[in-house]
Amino acid sequence: MVTFMITMILFAVGVGYVEQNTTVIHKVKDECDFKSVLTNFHQLSYAKITELASETVAFDFYDNSGPSEGYSTFIADFKNNLDDSVFSGQWDIIKDNFDGTSNHALLLSYSTTETNSNNSYINSFSTYIDTLDLKDKIDNCESIVVELDNSDRKALVINKLQLVSGEKQFSAALFQKSHYNKYLYFTEVENDIWFTDGDVVNGPLATLGTLHISGNPIFNGTVYYNPDASGGAFEYYDEDSEGVYNGEPGTEEIDPDVTFSDIANKYKKKLEKNFVSFSDFMETGETVLEVSDISDNSWGVKYYTISVPATCTRVIVNTFGGTGNADLYIRRNHQPTTNNYLEKSENYNNNEKITLKDPQTGTYIIGVYAWSNYSGLNLKVTFFTKEKALFGFSDFASYTAIVPEEEQIDFKNTQALKLDYNSTDYNIDIDDNKIIVNWRGKSDSLQIIHSENTGNESTYEATYIYNDGVDTYTTSGIPFSGFITTEDKRIYLGDHNNSNSGDLCYYDGKLTFHTSNKIYIEDSFIPSELQDFEELNYTEKWNQAQNNRIVDFYDNNNVDSSLNIVTDDYIYIGSGNEYAKENQKIFASLYSFDGKIEVMDYDWISVKDQLTVFGSMMQKERGAVGQFTTTSVKKTVYTNSDYYRYKFFHGIVQGRYWGQSKWYDLFDYSDIDETLYYKPWNRRHYIELYYYVYETVTTSGFYKNYIFDPRFSRGYTPANGAPQDDRALDIIFSGIIEVF
Repeated sequence: MVTFMITMILFAVGVGYVEQNTTVIHKVKDECDFKSVLTNFHQLSYAKITELASETVAFDFYDNSGPSEGYSTFIADFKNNLDDSVFSGQWDIIKDNFDGTSNHALLLSYSTTETNSNNSYINSFSTYIDTLDLKDKIDNCESIVVELDNSDRKALVINKLQLVSGEKQFSAALFQKSHYNKYLYFTEVENDIWFTDGDVVNGPLATLGTLHISGNPIFNGTVYYNPDASGGAFEYYDEDSEGVYNGEPGTEEIDPDVTFSDIANKYKKKLEKNFVSFSDFMETGETVLEVSDISDNSWGVKYYTISVPATCTRVIVNTFGGTGNADLYIRRNHQPTTNNYLEKSENYNNNEKITLKDPQTGTYIIGVYAWSNYSGLNLKVTFFTKEKALFGFSDFASYTAIVPEEEQIDFKNTQALKLDYNSTDYNIDIDDNKIIVNWRGKSDSLQIIHSENTGNESTYEATYIYNDGVDTYTTSGIPFSGFITTEDKRIYLGDHNNSNSGDLCYYDGKLTFHTSNKIYIEDSFIPSELQDFEELNYTEKWNQAQNNRIVDFYDNNNVDSSLNIVTDDYIYIGSGNEYAKENQKIFASLYSFDGKIEVMDYDWISVKDQLTVFGSMMQKERGAVGQFTTTSVKKTVYTNSDYYRYKFFHGIVQGRYWGQSKWYDLFDYSDIDETLYYKPWNRRHYIELYYYVYETVTTSGFYKNYIFDPRFSRGYTPANGAPQDDRALDIIFSGIIEVF
């Protein structure tokens, strides 16, 4: 590259001017060499951030250590270079998401004049610099990592080369923890379910199972296959089935080292530690009795006494841990027995729980009965009151001003809101920035009206309005992550309030809904940014041109909202109460860790035409969205009714008028390889030339129209609660900041 650039300068200035242009030539060579120095330092910083990221689930290593000239000066110089860069536009996605006050950390620091840190990265870099003729022109190299969007999953690494002259050159790279929606479609097991004619997959598809192809479904992204799948990587329905592979490359082997059970277990462990309990909005809890390491022999009983005050609204008694089997009983004013008690809990282990709602004031006696020998048991009793509960205050600021910090709900940016108060299955409706939750079979309802926090694209402030059928509680300014879990209760997602004719929900913001139970998607779900998108009807079938228009709209940064639907169980399109909609459209990432994504009653509902999923789909086993059959389809290649008689002559259809003998050449069919048929048999007044092909036709349910969200491949931060691959790090973009 250096040789090429110098040659071009010689050619431009002419041989006669070489002597007086030697300075220019050396300057260009030095600049190229400095670029090499910066590139090598850039690679070292990549190795360093990869090492740090592999040691932690999230980017939590910001200690605000800074470069030699100070962090704010470093950032100001970098942003100035960025503004003057030839390729500044590619950095627009993150330019406004960090500044001189963002959390940061010093990654690497090298100086030619001061003692350097003794680590393998700097030692190797120092050895490299010592070999260079231009070492005396270099002052220092420094690398920092900067937090973006208050996200613990995404970071910007900035590298600086400073010369003795004071000139500074920069490079940068945007990293994020890898997420599983880098595939449009991902399964572990395919089952005997087929991609067929009429199906279109617009994005990368991956499976660990055997991919079944009937006819010529279209794959407009790379198909990642498992060559070691038990049924082979691909199975084709017949000799005419080939599939259309338009990706670059069309197919590629996948690393089969991913199992859904591993993904699910990691997700559960993270969720267990990262939630806010909705019960705490209603009441605050205080542990009043805690006993550990209890043991007893079969049929033994141990009693514990508690005194419930008038302010107590709920009592929870639970046992846990140890070995064996102990059961739990409680009674007011008297010792309970296995036949005489107020409440009981009898499981086949030591995990027992009793809840008393609105208990009477007085003395209660707890009985721990040994169904079999047990040991190492723990007993815990918690009293709940409403005196310092969040819903006792009109706004979050008043709550934090009055309630001691150690007694406050510990909100964090990424926490899930766990719906665990008076819990049951839930209807969830979304209307732009309003989430409406209704307890199925009960009168409870909750509205969460959220708005984005300034300067943070993934967290919100919200007004909560809860009605228990009698009273209404309202509190504003509450932190909200956009992440809701119902633990093990079913979720029914749809336009239950009929705000959009009962068939469509528009959502605003980055949202995740999770349960370990089934989820039913009863209506279409569309980002609010698409609400007024011209010329697209969300109840009609879309063609490829319409798909491309949506992708372009996303590519131009017009949509920030996203939706994740996550469960261990099945995700159903439709429900027992409401069938899937005609041409239903779901703009979301769907995750079924231990189940399927399937259309409810796919095998006998009518043909619903086209199911569009825009985002990604991840399922343990592939679920069916419809049924198909193979049928003979007539393909007409030529028709004409202008002439009296027709004939075939050396691969050409000819025609002549009534009363004339001249034949006219009309259509050349010599290049058509199919077996051709014609009608009518006497070839008078009309001719039709045709052939038959076998195609797969959907007989119930949907054709598939799957579209990959292009934001997932260019640094978009998914909603809180999106399943992440903690082992991997993705580079979104990277390069030297070229200034001319």
